[in-house]
Amino acid sequence: MTLSDFLAAEQHSAVRHEFVYGKMIELPGGTIVHDNVIENLNEILKAILKPKGYKTYAQGRMVKVPDGSIFYPDVVATNEQATQELFLEAPSLIAEVMSPSSRVYDNTDKFIAYRTIPQLQYYLLVKPEAPFATLLQRTPAGVWHGQDFTNQDALVELPDLGVSFSLGDLYGV
Repeated sequence: MTLSDFLAAEQHSAVRHEFVYGKMIELPGGTIVHDNVIENLNEILKAILKPKGYKTYAQGRMVKVPDGSIFYPDVVATNEQATQELFLEAPSLIAEVMSPSSRVYDNTDKFIAYRTIPQLQYYLLVKPEAPFATLLQRTPAGVWHGQDFTNQDALVELPDLGVSFSLGDLYGV
């Protein structure tokens, strides 16, 4: 399947799919808790980043990686000037709220693909059932470093974006 075939099919599909190595992969639906964490993170980021010229998107915006694969991150923040309407190509932050069925995929295959985006600075993985998040940050040398957060009072900081929030804020605590 070509990228243009995928994009045409996806516009008329009742279910969302990702496009990886020329194949469509159907995305599972999320739980209410999963969706609440996504909404909370998007609201936090939007409040801080909108005045700085960034846009944030939750669940509906496709991201294209350099190899041509297309993903639907749970939350994405970017200051890129969109050149077309279907997907983003230069996000600064991508966040995935992991479900039991996507946890390994989000931690491995998606991260391998996402880190090929030159503008990506942060990849945030959040476990919706309990306070746990991993923040992966690209250093100026291009090396990725990770930090885990397990306490609701822990402060998640994204210094390159001027963003900080407590882990509890993601869970509405």
